[in-house]
Amino acid sequence: MPVVIPARRKRTVQMLAALWGVLGLLAVVGTVRPAWAIRYMSDEEAVHFALGEGVEVTAESRTIDAELAARLFEFTGLGVEPGETVTVRVGRDPETGELAGYAWLLTEKTRFRPITFIVGVSPAGEITRTAVVVYREPRGEQVKARRFNAQYEGKTIDDELRVGRSIRSVSGATVSAEVMTGGVKKALLLTQEMFLKAAPRYRAGTTVTGETKGTVQ
Repeated sequence: MPVVIPARRKRTVQMLAALWGVLGLLAVVGTVRPAWAIRYMSDEEAVHFALGEGVEVTAESRTIDAELAARLFEFTGLGVEPGETVTVRVGRDPETGELAGYAWLLTEKTRFRPITFIVGVSPAGEITRTAVVVYREPRGEQVKARRFNAQYEGKTIDDELRVGRSIRSVSGATVSAEVMTGGVKKALLLTQEMFLKAAPRYRAGTTVTGETKGTVQ
């Protein structure tokens, strides 16, 4: 004979099944981050933010070999694949051709999603300006603050760049701060390798326009 389930018990079973279904859905949703992003400026605006208005911008690329990839990882803590191509925007005065600096538009992964930011480097190898261009995480956007980014200005490849020591972190944005700091170090090392390695080594404060604020090594 077929088993007859009392109506009350049947409703209880149905409610439990529905509850398990909801819990399962929440578990799945909890592991999937919403695809959203906040763009603070266009890529073109970011490049001119770093290099200044009125400069002539060209792009130069380099393919990362295994040796440089290893050095970048050791120096920055960011993963770089051998064979990856990096591109830098180079700014020059359109009338004199004088070098204005380098702008690195970097996209690096944070805890779950990548962050895109601009890093400006002077002809002497100093950080000029940094800014968040696109932020994709639901938390940690405090790294866009001017006060945080100002900490990088004037830093060189010889300076200590470490969150919690020379770089003050931001509450709720520690991972993003570490990633941006790694990106700044990446821009400094790549600039050194691509443009300054064969040139005289400048200490912080030295310019290449004839106005000496430091010494050349």
